[in-house]
Amino acid sequence: MRRCAAVFATLLLASALRPAIVNAALLPLTDGSVVRGDLPPSAFSRVSPAPRIARAQNGATLVIVTDAALVPAFTPLALAHTSLGLPTTIHTLQEIQAAYPVAADDAERIRFFLRDAYALGARFVLMGGDEPLIPIRRIVVGLNGTDHLLATDQYYGCLNGSWDGDHDGLWGEWRDANPGDTSDDVDFAPQLAVGRAPVTTAAEAQTFVEKTLDALGSQAGAPLASALLAAGTIPISPMTTIDLAPGAEQLLPVLNGDPGTSFTRLYENQAAWPGSLLETPASLLAALADGHDLAVLFGQGGSGVFVAGSENPGDFVYASDLTALANPHPLHTVFMSAFTTAPGTASIGAALMRDPNGGAVTVLGPTEGEFISISNTFMRQVLEQAYQAGAHTIGEALQNAILPYASGYVSEFTRFTTEGNLLLGDPALAFPGTAPGGPTAVEVSLVSADAGPQGVRVVWSLTGGAAVTVERRTEATAWAAIASRTPDGMGRIAFADPDVIADTRYGYRLSFVEQGTTRTAGETWIDVPRPALALPGLTPNPSTTGFRVAFRLANSAPATLEVFDVRGRRVVQQDVGGLAVGDHTVDLTHDAVFAPGLYWLRLTQNGEVRTARGAVVR
Repeated sequence: MRRCAAVFATLLLASALRPAIVNAALLPLTDGSVVRGDLPPSAFSRVSPAPRIARAQNGATLVIVTDAALVPAFTPLALAHTSLGLPTTIHTLQEIQAAYPVAADDAERIRFFLRDAYALGARFVLMGGDEPLIPIRRIVVGLNGTDHLLATDQYYGCLNGSWDGDHDGLWGEWRDANPGDTSDDVDFAPQLAVGRAPVTTAAEAQTFVEKTLDALGSQAGAPLASALLAAGTIPISPMTTIDLAPGAEQLLPVLNGDPGTSFTRLYENQAAWPGSLLETPASLLAALADGHDLAVLFGQGGSGVFVAGSENPGDFVYASDLTALANPHPLHTVFMSAFTTAPGTASIGAALMRDPNGGAVTVLGPTEGEFISISNTFMRQVLEQAYQAGAHTIGEALQNAILPYASGYVSEFTRFTTEGNLLLGDPALAFPGTAPGGPTAVEVSLVSADAGPQGVRVVWSLTGGAAVTVERRTEATAWAAIASRTPDGMGRIAFADPDVIADTRYGYRLSFVEQGTTRTAGETWIDVPRPALALPGLTPNPSTTGFRVAFRLANSAPATLEVFDVRGRRVVQQDVGGLAVGDHTVDLTHDAVFAPGLYWLRLTQNGEVRTARGAVVR
């Protein structure tokens, strides 16, 4: 691979070990790379079942999906969330398998269930198990002609589309020749904030829940007390090395919102950064054990290892080291290092989460590799959402950082980084030093409201919302529910109401359940105008097959429709006043012989006259 340093700075996988290290994540940016693992076999043709929620409760804001054997371990967490105002229910994989028998696999069954749960108000989902207990979806991401199978939980959060639209068993394909041509119907706009508990046994689940309960109890919105920033270097050639410390330094203004916050900066290239300390395995492990609130680590990694210093095996921090930490309270960690959250392996993230005496309570990082520039930008956006934009939870911060990528074509390099980042931990927890945990308050703003001949159309924008009820009233009636809606991928509710009466004033608003309480928001009033007499004329014009006339009546008074030929002779006269107020089309083909030529049309009602011309051709 011969690339100039500038190209590497943009495209090199940020957290890749060199080829000498097993499970390296440095992906060649040339043809000839091998595919990681075997592609799944073709799936059978399937039909999405009718909604059959597996005993999901309306208003359950957090849904935990786990194995039946782990329900007792997760029950205290569900009860704690519910008592704090976040209604939580537990659903087993076995229930979902029975309720959704028609699916390609268990991952698709879970997604069918989550679609229905979202329609009933769910906003967070905790996947209560690592593989093989609770499956994760692997999607096809093509980089420079090579397909990679990327493990992603965004499949469970982005609920639109099938993700296997061509039914070939290769999920999430998105690198077709024409940008925007998605043969697999992939969705990039998350409706749910998703987290995962990397556990497979009851003991691991109990450790996870105990640490999460401690974190829930300490979320009082206190300032960020201390943060750890650690960054290594990546040697590209004997003459070129990439220093990852600039990415860490860019986070200082994002995190430094309180004058009492202390920062520990461990950089391999210490000489270039005054005030920093040298990063080594010993200094990193000591800093992690000190009890920081937040740790952000930039470096190279592989399956179960993180490089803290040179690439000699003696400078590796292993998963076994992180399982044995005894920090006073579990940290929240953000990794830019390969395989941090890889499922089904002894990953760095799983080791921190399974540590019974400390470790981490949340880990955000990639399941495979990352590209430096994209990764730095994306992770900064996640932290900006939490520390500057006011997202109350880590899951929502990740969700909001992903959302901007849903508005257009997404490159495979961006997908590899953004879709590859997985949250280990409860998505309803808050980053330390941000707003208290729990769902961000639903904010509703009116985008537009208009009324016309076809009825009323209202559009609202929701921040942090899920399923809502549209309510309507008139000045003479009370509020009444008339429809249920869920926001689209951009957080908008578009509602059309054709059942309105002319010359009447209507009010519209949204109602929803937030932390156990019903709220209303977005109220607006619209005057439905009296229809104006109109004569669009012959449709189509010119006509080759008949004589159909479109018109609109302003009221129920008598009205007459007349047709004249070019000599002024009346060909047809028809009473149309008996029709209702509004738009109509009448077919006069059988009322007269309409030879090819030009015709005049006249509509008369209450002394008002409208005229139009039409032509018949053969």
